[in-house]
Amino acid sequence: MPQLEVQYSGDLDIDAKDILVSVEAAIKDHDSGTGNVKGRALKADDFHHSGIMLTLSLAKRPNRDDAFMSELAAKLGDLLKSKISQPCNVSLTVQFLPQFHVSQEHNP
Repeated sequence: MPQLEVQYSGDLDIDAKDILVSVEAAIKDHDSGTGNVKGRALKADDFHHSGIMLTLSLAKRPNRDDAFMSELAAKLGDLLKSKISQPCNVSLTVQFLPQFHVSQEHNP
């Protein structure tokens, strides 16, 4: 299960939910075998400079080589910038989950 975090400074006028949904769609378009993306947006009211940082963590799979990850990062970077109408720093990380990462549904 991919994990997505979007952290952004509180002065940015963005639709965080739209970013989460759009990023999930882009990931699934890039890799049809991807499951639901567990996304969270974190707004920081206390910040020093305007910015947004997207961090995507994926399970390592044979099809996810350097070219795959580079193409996905470029696609997500373009998508993220298209959602922001104000000047700010844009950061993006696409990485693999740790080897022993566990993610599972909890339904008490």
